[in-house]
Order: sequence, then structure tokens, then C-alpha cells
Amino acid sequence: MRWLLCAVLTCGSGALARAADPELHAVGIHEGFFPPGAPRVPRAERKPGTAKIEVDRPNKEVVLALTAYNSIDWTVTATPKTKLTKVIVGGYYKQQVKVPKGVEVEDFTYENAQQRGVREYVPHVYELDAARFRPFVRDLFVRTKLPLSSFTGTYQPADDAAIPVNALQKDDRLSADFPQLSPKAQIPKFAFEGTRLVPHDRLPFPRALFGEFSEAGPSKEALPALPERVNQTAYDAGAKVRYGIDSHNLFVVDIDKRAAEKVAPKGVELSWPTAITFDAKRGRVLIAARTGLYEYVPKTGVWTELQKRERELTAALVWCKATDTLYAVRGERQPNGEVYKPVLVELAANGAEVKRTPLGPLVFPGLLYQLERLDGSAQLVDLGKQLALLVSTTDRDGNGRNVKLEAFLYVIDPANGGAKLAWKETAK
Repeated sequence: MRWLLCAVLTCGSGALARAADPELHAVGIHEGFFPPGAPRVPRAERKPGTAKIEVDRPNKEVVLALTAYNSIDWTVTATPKTKLTKVIVGGYYKQQVKVPKGVEVEDFTYENAQQRGVREYVPHVYELDAARFRPFVRDLFVRTKLPLSSFTGTYQPADDAAIPVNALQKDDRLSADFPQLSPKAQIPKFAFEGTRLVPHDRLPFPRALFGEFSEAGPSKEALPALPERVNQTAYDAGAKVRYGIDSHNLFVVDIDKRAAEKVAPKGVELSWPTAITFDAKRGRVLIAARTGLYEYVPKTGVWTELQKRERELTAALVWCKATDTLYAVRGERQPNGEVYKPVLVELAANGAEVKRTPLGPLVFPGLLYQLERLDGSAQLVDLGKQLALLVSTTDRDGNGRNVKLEAFLYVIDPANGGAKLAWKETAK
């Protein structure tokens, strides 16, 4: 019998539950088991696959969460000394669940929610590295007020044997508080000027606030706003000129006057800029966009396309003075197509890739979520031997709706991708 086990028990979230509280365990599957040779038919005609779950937690009270994309005929059993009290069912299509007598079942599938005319449902997820995983954990905590004791995930059960739920497991990623701050002793002192995104008071897109940041976060609670739609900037210290981008253009920005003068590209197609930096050695503005990587030299007004259409969108870009090195943060698309793992990419002066390094687990996959919607929400900052990564992201509920903008400030070692979390502001 084979199944993929993705399991965790968070040390930090355990304190959120009282000693007498039941354990919460979860199982996620994409589709159920089908006997060998079973014909594959169109989804509308397909019968549900099957999945068997055995809960074996002697002398424990257990709440079990089941989630799947395709319809599954679940059979849940519990060993004699296990007190299974509730099964929470989530996912996209309807699920059929057989449980022991007296066990309560709560249905939060998408199809069931649609029929009831509501939008609330528990998302489907079967991988720890899925963008939906953190919202899944947080959704379960909101509903149960319990920390997650284990998670078992697989695309499809390999056979008809019961998947056991029988142990506590340890991984910080299952905490409702993930990612947690790193110890202060591991965070260096630093300061830089940057932007963070906050909800707009009038428009659907966020607005960017500009100001000084330290390892403790923004220096002031109320930061001044950048000119309308400008979401990221880079500074030419020699000429004392600040450049900025929105989702379409390059600007010269006057922060004091909240003014932005457009710089029209010449001979290149600049479409959907996502990141900007200034290379002082070569006197150039570098802009990453959906259509490629571009160089603009203010002294000559010349634009150059360094790289044609990026294979992966760049979320953040920085030129480091001491080493004359370009770094980018990108989301590396995984084989299943649903996961973007953040990676640090070292670039040559012409934009060619030199090296890529996976970032530490605190820089979680859902942080960059859907890269096709990047809007200047991430910034890389040169700290000398290290980098700072400031990210404003959207916390999404199980229904994919934007709940609240969150912010995370990391310190990254470019040599190995090690990441420490210095500050965060998360949705409650």
C-alpha cells in the first residue's frame, strides 16, 4: 500500500487549544480509488472513486476533516477506544461519507454551498506545498478553534486499503500562525526605504505606501502614499532621482508632491512591469515585466530588451553594489502546475540566469500565489551581505476571496537561500 504522507503538528499552535480539546486531523485527496481496469468516462457520467479512512487514536477525542476535488465515496471507521465526534467534509464536488453511528457530519463542499446559495466552503488540497494549503489550515482553525495534529495527502489512493490516521506529526506549516517570527537574536539590524500595499479606500486595487522600514517593520504606522497606481520604486542616488512602476508604465516619481511623470519606452514593448531596480555601476534602470527584462539608461534615453519574455515572472529584483550582482525572486512552477515555489535567482549583467536557490520554508509557496496577478507586491533590498524581501500579499479564504492584505519581511542569505522572518502583519 502506498500513499503520500504530508504531516505536521505545530508547536506554536498547540497553545491555542485547551488541554481537554479534541485532536483535529485532516486527509486530502484529489480523486478516489478506482479498481484496475475500471473504464474512464466523462466526469458527468463518472461514479465516485472510493477512499477508506481508519482513525486510531486510543483514548482521544477526534475531529476529522476530509477534503477532495472530485466526488469520493468515503468510508470512515474508528478503533474501539477512539472517540470520533465529528467529520468535516470539504472540497469542490459533492462528497459521500459513511461514518460510525452517532458521529456528526458537517458538509462544507463547494457544490453543497452553491445549492444552499452561500459561498462558504472548505477548499480542496492534497499537498503541503499548494497555495491553498495555508488558507485550508486557517479555515479549519476558524471553524474548530483546534490546532491541526496531522495531515495526510495524496492525489489518489493506490489501493483499497484504509488510510490510517493514527499519530501526531510535527511540521510548523500546519500552524494557524505559520509562518512564525524567527528569534530576534538571528535578525540583523538594518534600515531601508520601501513600499507596502494596503487596501485602497476607493478602488478595487491596492495602493502603495512609502517609507522607512527596519527589522521591526515600518517606522511609522501612517506612511505617505505613492502617486496613484505607482506600486514600487528604485532610487538613483547619484542623480537623486526616483523611478517607479505601475502595472503598465515607468515613471519619474516625486514622492513629496505625489507626482509621477511617465517615461515612454522607445523601441521595446514594456507590458505589465512587476519589479524594478537601479544599477548604479552602469547607470541604468532595470525593469522586469511579463514580456521580458528591460534596461533604460536615463543619460541617453536608450531602451534595451535584455531578455525576451521571461519563462517565470519576476516578483522582485535588486542590484547589489558590493558584489555587482543582480538577484531576482521568482515563482518556480511545479510539475502539477498548481504550485509556485519561491526561488532566488542570480542573474548576469545581461539578465541571463547564473544560479537559482530555493528559499527557506518560511517563504511559503502561497506567498506568491498566482504570479499572473503580480502587481509590484514584492521588493528585494540590498543589505550588504544579505538581502531583505518585503512582500505584501493577499490572504485568501477557502473561497478564493481576498480577505486582507498581509505583509512579511524576510532576511535572506543569498549563498544558500536561508530565510528568517523579521516582521509580519497577518490577517486575523
